[in-house]
Amino acid sequence: MGVLSNKNIVIGVCSSIAAYKAIELVAKLKKLGANVNVIMTDNAVKLVDPNEFKKASGNDVSIGLFHPNVDYRYYLKNKK
Repeated sequence: MGVLSNKNIVIGVCSSIAAYKAIELVAKLKKLGANVNVIMTDNAVKLVDPNEFKKASGNDVSIGLFHPNVDYRYYLKNKK
């Protein structure tokens, strides 16, 4: 059991040279026992292959910040 066992971590990757370093970070967090999920912006995908993050995290990678079939205005308007 790692120091981060049973911890869920989400890493957001945007279009920066740091995206390459984020792969190492994800791998290290995974090695410590964390469940790591990665979300990438459309521009980040132009710099780094999402499959690199999939290999490092063991999880599928989400691309884009918003799902195209969801009307987020409803959630924002009805938020209490």
